[in-house]
Amino acid sequence: TGTMTTATTTTATTETTTTATTATTTTATTSTTTTTKTTSTTTTTATTTTTTTITTTTTTSTTTTQTTSTTTTTITTTTTTTTTTTTTTTSTTTTTTTSKTTSTTSTSTTTTTTTTVTSTTSTTSQTTTTQTTTTSTTTTTTQTTITFSPVGIYALTIPTCATWNDTGITMGGNSNGSVGSDLRSLSSPVSIFIDNSDNLFVCDRDNYRILKFPPNSSTGIIIAGNGTAGNESNQLRGPKGVAIDQYGDIIVADSDNYRIQKFVNGSTSGITLASNSSINPLGQMRDLHIDVNNNIYVTDSDNNQIVKFIPFSSIGVVVAGGGPAGPGLNQLSGPFGNFVDPNGTLYVADDQNFRVMKYFPGSLNGTIVAGNGTAGSSAYQLSRSISIIVDNNGYIYVADYGNARIMRWTTNYAAGGVCVIGCTGSSGVAATQLRGPRDLKFDRYGNIYITDQANHRIQKFMIQVPAAGCSSG
Repeated sequence: TGTMTTATTTTATTETTTTATTATTTTATTSTTTTTKTTSTTTTTATTTTTTTITTTTTTSTTTTQTTSTTTTTITTTTTTTTTTTTTTTSTTTTTTTSKTTSTTSTSTTTTTTTTVTSTTSTTSQTTTTQTTTTSTTTTTTQTTITFSPVGIYALTIPTCATWNDTGITMGGNSNGSVGSDLRSLSSPVSIFIDNSDNLFVCDRDNYRILKFPPNSSTGIIIAGNGTAGNESNQLRGPKGVAIDQYGDIIVADSDNYRIQKFVNGSTSGITLASNSSINPLGQMRDLHIDVNNNIYVTDSDNNQIVKFIPFSSIGVVVAGGGPAGPGLNQLSGPFGNFVDPNGTLYVADDQNFRVMKYFPGSLNGTIVAGNGTAGSSAYQLSRSISIIVDNNGYIYVADYGNARIMRWTTNYAAGGVCVIGCTGSSGVAATQLRGPRDLKFDRYGNIYITDQANHRIQKFMIQVPAAGCSSG
């Protein structure tokens, strides 16, 4: 005979009840009810002491016993023994071990959290003469290298008197503005991201891929998308937003496929986190931002809204806009970029309203913090507000697409903005010019990277701070 000790976590419970009014066994009784309750998916088949039966496959068994006056039927719906890793017939320290004795069943239960994997293996074996119980517990903790922590960027201190060199350095693409599909070229790049190791990630929209440019390298590495448009797990179609979460995974707004894809660090096959559906409408996504809590904020331009996805949820919550396009303080019109500060305050580049909106947590009514709602080139106006970032001082930097410049607004909104990059008054391909600035990001030093979309390149502008520091006056 055999005894078995096992722990199995299951979400399914199968209850089998055998009821007879005369007899349910070979011994007659007046009234006997036998109830067998199964709360485990482990099955042990025992025969004679010289026969060993090990079952690791799905078994469906039905037993019918007929007596003179009553037919008793016992049905076990499905009995399944499941192992989550390789099962061998030798005793090892792997996740699942089966020792071949008279009657043995081993069940491996693996519980995995984000960064810790714990495997517990219990094996109980018994022979006809000696009983031996062996329990082996193995715990493995895996620390995932965090490629980027938003906290690090939020902790960046930009001096209030900082300026930026007006001559850009090409970090990706061709400095002469030519388009291409080789690993040194770009085609209508849009969103960018810089991690704490100075790796540059580029949404190369019309090449249907995400490129990574390591520090001091002008040759990109394809880390998502295969260069052809499609909706397979290794393909993208018009990607328009990219960010790296706190575990080093790449999150992409796969705009023309109406889905958000996650590429686990090192994998070129994506996992869909959210997609367009009747209960979760998603239109053209123009940008994507990840906050300190790993929440994903997506700009849905088609539906004039910003949608927030909390970790492990595929259903979004509208946190700004969401109705028809309009100029109201609770409305947006064709929004593009978004940014969330460490306090959860949301900023939105409200493109077709020529302004930037600010939303405090929990509020759908915004405040205008840049632009005056009319298109123009004065210090108070924007001509297509496409992308934004906010520094530690609360200063807002806006990619003014139509005016080919980067504007900065202080917290004194009424004073208007100041041009900080691309201030020549015209667009072009020169190192001091921009042509369609589409996105902008700080690196860890305070340098500004800009997607110069129509020039098919990424430009870096170095921060400049007076040696004596900023005047207190």
